[in-house]
Amino acid sequence: MTVILSFICGLVMHRRQRWFLIAIVLINTIGNHYFKYLFQRPRPTLPHLVTAGGYSFPSGHAVAITTFILALQIIIKQNTKKRLSLYLLDLIAILVILSRIVLQVHFPSDVLAGTILASANTLLFKDLVFDNQSTTSDS
Repeated sequence: MTVILSFICGLVMHRRQRWFLIAIVLINTIGNHYFKYLFQRPRPTLPHLVTAGGYSFPSGHAVAITTFILALQIIIKQNTKKRLSLYLLDLIAILVILSRIVLQVHFPSDVLAGTILASANTLLFKDLVFDNQSTTSDS
């Protein structure tokens, strides 16, 4: 879903911002699948409140929402001084991440690891892509 949303959001962004968003979502999605198969941690044995299969660590939802929201926040900061939307995006990310624990399909360490992994990769990739240059004139 975040890959599709990234392509849709990318339609209204400058070229470098669009490719940053799409690339980091794809990189973190692929990386998350690699880590899931590397660790192969089973999901909690509590009754799940939703259907969830596959491995638990790290949380794919935490990786996806953290990557998408953080990348959007980076792009928004480049284009505007308004910060209200940043706080609303934070709230969305927190709710999605916490929902994975509440629904009993992840351990807290799963979502924490997913959030840290996605944040670190996204911020590193931001520095590589934008290299402290203004992209508001980039088309």
